[in-house]
Amino acid sequence: MTNQSSHSLIEKKQRKRTTLLFIGSVCFLFIVMYFNLTVGTTHMKFKDIADYLIWHH
Repeated sequence: MTNQSSHSLIEKKQRKRTTLLFIGSVCFLFIVMYFNLTVGTTHMKFKDIADYLIWHH
């Protein structure tokens, strides 16, 4: 009985981790897409963004 409940608990943790990983991946994908659209429309270069982050914090 204990073995099955611990197996169930491990399964729940894996499912939770998978769900969180999926949500995180989707959010990251949207951020990257937004970043690409922003950079593409304003013709900014990564160097410009790096300079801004370094000098305007």
